[in-house]
Amino acid sequence: MARWTYFHTLDPFIIQLTENIGLRWYSLSYILGFLCAYYLIDRYLIKKKVSELSQSDWADQVVWSIVGIIIGGRLAYAIFYSPHLFMDWDSSFPFWGVLKIHQGGMASHGGILGAIVANLLFARKRNFSILHCLDLVSATAGLGIFFGRLANFINGELYGRVIQGTATLAVQFPQEMFNWVYANKTEHLKSLAKAVSALNPQLNTNLWYEWIYQASNGSSSDRIYSVIYSLITACQQGNQKVILALKEVLSYRHPSQLYQAVLEGLLPFIITWFFWRKARQPGMVCILFGICYALMRTVGEIFRMPDIQLGFRALGLTRGQWLSLIMLMSLFIFWMLIAKQKKTQTKLGGWKQ
Repeated sequence: MARWTYFHTLDPFIIQLTENIGLRWYSLSYILGFLCAYYLIDRYLIKKKVSELSQSDWADQVVWSIVGIIIGGRLAYAIFYSPHLFMDWDSSFPFWGVLKIHQGGMASHGGILGAIVANLLFARKRNFSILHCLDLVSATAGLGIFFGRLANFINGELYGRVIQGTATLAVQFPQEMFNWVYANKTEHLKSLAKAVSALNPQLNTNLWYEWIYQASNGSSSDRIYSVIYSLITACQQGNQKVILALKEVLSYRHPSQLYQAVLEGLLPFIITWFFWRKARQPGMVCILFGICYALMRTVGEIFRMPDIQLGFRALGLTRGQWLSLIMLMSLFIFWMLIAKQKKTQTKLGGWKQ
């Protein structure tokens, strides 16, 4: 099936203070993305004075972009993928489901749209070229996506489809057990009896089956979710009995997060950064990045499981693919509009000058 296999045991926390509070790899990925963006643009464009912006202007633009990406990315995730988050309130911090960024994360398309809106407002307020401001954030945006996808892998989320045939690397993600509860896959849940007993001998097979039966007949599934969460935690803590039991029942999947880190993040960054080695008409860099991202996202989604609550959409495509195709068509229209004005505009940028 695969030349190498890996059982996912990575902990999403770097430092954990409470059950839900601590420093996560997901947070660090965004910090690294923003720091790399700030350094590269400052070092190779701002200090070379091939941009309209000063160092302080660029620092302010980064802050505006951060706010736009976080707000846009999280709202888009809630709107397009998990609308129930708007109605999710509880007594634990941060209280509202939309604010629980560690649950589901953010939607890349929404983050891009949020960045566009934030930079439009920033450029108008400071009287800079909107297109040039978009070029500045687009030139290094791929790095942020790259780090974000690596964090998705560490979290064990947005994992790939079951491998059909052969593959170089296959990963077993314990997090897929949550989907068994959501989809009411009774037989899959029953197969966890050995792992459950290894975790807690008092939870014998008969009791576990009884809980599954009750959940499948409309009773609360909270107890099953709690046990699965404990199984995943045990894996992250290195409980070999639980790991060995789960290896027997979990699917072998594509590590699609790693594929997408390269396709959606690293490749668009390399292409866009190389393109801007020379001064370009404002707007061309952001259009190139957007086209690269949309194309690569469409390809990457071939290996990724669609969100369980959505499944496949029209024509067998995922929601991410449809959003990417809409983005791609919009960019081509935008490119045609900009191309008509290019002869009269001053070229900006060019980090190799």
